[in-house]
Amino acid sequence: MKLIAELRHRLFPSALPRPTAGDFWASLAASALLLPQAMAFGIALWLPITHDAGAAALSGMLTTVWLCLGSGVLRGTQGVVSAPTGPSLALIAGSTLSLTAAGIVGSQLASAISLVILFAGIFHLLIAFFGLGGLIKFIPYPVISGFMSGSALVMILSQQGSILGDGDWFALGWITTATALCTFACMQLLPRWFPRLPNTILGMIGGTVIFYLLLLLQRQGRPPSDWIVGTIPTLDAIPLGLPDWNLAGLPLSMLMLHGLALAVLTSLNSLLVAMIADLNSGHRHHTRRELAGLGLGHLLSALSGGTTGSATTGATIISVKSGGRQWAALLTAAIFLVILLFMGPVAAWLPISVFSGIILHVAVMTMFDRDMLGWLANRPTRLDGAIALLVTGVTVFYNLITAIALGLILAVIEFIRTQTLSTVVHHRWTLEQRTSMRHRTTDEKELLQKHADRVVLYELKGNLFFGTADHMYDTMQHDFKHACCVVLDMRRVSQIDLTARHMLQQMCAVATLAGGKVMIAHAPKSLLGSPHRDRPKSPIPFPTLPSLQADVFPDTDEALEAAENKLLERLGSTLHLEHHRLQLSDFPLFEDFLPEEMRALEPLMSACHFKTGEDIFHAGAPGASMFFVLHGQVDIRLNYRKRQWLRLAKFGSGTFFGEVSLLEPGVRSADARAVTELHLLELTEAGLEQLKRDHPAAALKLLTALGREASRHLRLADLELQRMAIY
Repeated sequence: MKLIAELRHRLFPSALPRPTAGDFWASLAASALLLPQAMAFGIALWLPITHDAGAAALSGMLTTVWLCLGSGVLRGTQGVVSAPTGPSLALIAGSTLSLTAAGIVGSQLASAISLVILFAGIFHLLIAFFGLGGLIKFIPYPVISGFMSGSALVMILSQQGSILGDGDWFALGWITTATALCTFACMQLLPRWFPRLPNTILGMIGGTVIFYLLLLLQRQGRPPSDWIVGTIPTLDAIPLGLPDWNLAGLPLSMLMLHGLALAVLTSLNSLLVAMIADLNSGHRHHTRRELAGLGLGHLLSALSGGTTGSATTGATIISVKSGGRQWAALLTAAIFLVILLFMGPVAAWLPISVFSGIILHVAVMTMFDRDMLGWLANRPTRLDGAIALLVTGVTVFYNLITAIALGLILAVIEFIRTQTLSTVVHHRWTLEQRTSMRHRTTDEKELLQKHADRVVLYELKGNLFFGTADHMYDTMQHDFKHACCVVLDMRRVSQIDLTARHMLQQMCAVATLAGGKVMIAHAPKSLLGSPHRDRPKSPIPFPTLPSLQADVFPDTDEALEAAENKLLERLGSTLHLEHHRLQLSDFPLFEDFLPEEMRALEPLMSACHFKTGEDIFHAGAPGASMFFVLHGQVDIRLNYRKRQWLRLAKFGSGTFFGEVSLLEPGVRSADARAVTELHLLELTEAGLEQLKRDHPAAALKLLTALGREASRHLRLADLELQRMAIY
């Protein structure tokens, strides 16, 4: 009992509210719209097999009951109404043709069709159970468009017998043709004068009146029995039930394949309608419940001789806009059951050609995509139009299953082609356009700018797979052969397949042979093999490809800093001084100071020592001093999440930081942390004031030098803003 209660709570977390007046009016409006359509689609499927129009019409109506019951009980989408639809009819009609071509006829054909619908219901439940509904939405639109257009043509061709009639067309057969065309015209024109009535009701009434007027003009009495629906059987006399199934010799694998295609198509259609219902109702549909309800409806329909269907766009929109919510589907099923009990005498007078006209209108005005020809005229969409046209042709001249499979294959090929032509190189930078956050001495800056093209940064974007790997190599191979360092920023790379890994391996080998170095920042999980729990040190060995001669860094700035250091070392710079403690006179900031001015300044500073990882100051703390780095390295960081930070700058030996707080005392704007063991000299506001009093010339030189450095920083900030705007 506890398990049942838990299952009920998971499926129905909230109690079903009482029906409202909106639910009632919504179900009435939806029923009026769906009644002719359900009868028409039932007749279109079962009449050629059973030759009993009344039982076929009952099949379509009963299918609406089961589909609405399934969606209503599981409450997947508020206001949704399900019934037989054009695409599902076209697919099951295509299955009928394939089975007939395989030699399956008569009662065995009826059993086979019911089995296809049964398998579709089972696949619906499996799709819902494994949560595969989201994948169905990724079927490309050109494939859907081609399939829908081809299905429309198949539906039109399937109505030849009902529209043209049997016997001499010039004698009386033209009446059925005229009735179907007039029904089409009534559905298209009469809603202008009767906007409150569904076009299917207007078509059924108008077509029926015209049918009997034409018979009267021809002085015909009662029409031939095969021209009208006839009396609808009672519920206990359904001729297509489970007891009549003949399963001997049926190709079950073929039936399962058709059932899978039917499940995918009806699931896609129902989920699209569910999203439309969400936009109109303001509620969010539950994909698994919607598909499970669709599966339950198909199982009940198959076991009672029904047909197939899905959520319907027109009836659902009418339902939602009429106020229908969670009771709309259940009340629609109840109304259809009431109609079944009292529809028999009325259906005895309804012409079959009227329902053919309804199907003709649905196929031409709803399903056929006339934009397909426009796609062929435009170069960017020409290939999409060709795919849609090919799927349409295969649907009409071969079969629907092959058309769907072919369309998916062509869509995959088109996706690969598009991805192959698009470059994964988002931007290419050199040190002339972008440098690291590491503050350098004037000599180091000049040296880096003079040889800026020897460090190249590539920002990659998208998926690195077999289709884009070769194009990536062609784009970057010159820099891998000639640059000192190549930095690959993979922050926007989501996936790397094995081909791209081996291509990177080859590129790193080329760079190593040429004396260069490859550095990878923001390496994706698919490249590293496993995510990093902590922020890794830089550089770290490559985790999964030992032969890949590259260093991996947690962010782009650290990789770019390492590349700059590599270039400076190769150019013979004095980076080795970082390992020794500097004197204040070694700072480029004091190159214009006289010895006596340095002797006056040094006593005003206090020495500070910090261990690795120790904080110097925090953001928000009051500050009125600046620091000079004698030895070690310090990071200026901005914390934006718990244990996550952004490096704003990095300072090494011979540089300084915090001058803003010295010139304008106030709260610190960021954190300062020692990256290595750190030796600093601190100059406070009081020390600067004393220097102004005792040695005004030295104070002026210091302020002038600080202003000059501030101007340089502003220029660099402008360049960074320009880069960010381009990025």
